[in-house]
Amino acid sequence: MAEETQRALVSLLAADTGTNPLVKAAAGAQSPADLLWPILIGGILVPVTEETYYRGMAFAAFARRWGPVLGLLVSALFFSLAHFSGIWFVQIAVVGAGLAVIYHLTGSLLPGIIAHGLVNSSRLLMVYLGS
Repeated sequence: MAEETQRALVSLLAADTGTNPLVKAAAGAQSPADLLWPILIGGILVPVTEETYYRGMAFAAFARRWGPVLGLLVSALFFSLAHFSGIWFVQIAVVGAGLAVIYHLTGSLLPGIIAHGLVNSSRLLMVYLGS
C-alpha cells in the first residue's frame, strides 16, 4: 500500500524520484533528520537562487523589453522549460507565472522566495510521508 501511495503522490506532485535528487532523497529518507538537507536545499537555497534568476533577472528583463504581461508569459515559459517534466509543463508554467505576479505586485523577491520555498518544501514533505 505504501508503494501505491508513493506513486500517487509522486504523480500528483510532479515529483520524479528517478531524476530529481531532492525528491529521491525525500522518498528515501528513513527519518525526519534524513529529510533536513533536501528541505534546506529545496526549501531555501533553490527558491533564493531561482527567484533571483527567473524573476529578478529574467522576468525583469522580459518585462522591460515586452511589457509586464508578455514578460510574465515568457518568463513562465522559460521557467517551465528549465523544469520540464513531461505532462507537468503547464503546472510548472502556472507556478512560474504566479511567482512572477507576486514579484510584479510587490516589487520584492522575498514573498516569491517564501512561496516557492513553501511549494518545494511541502512537496518534499508529502513525498517523504508517502514513502
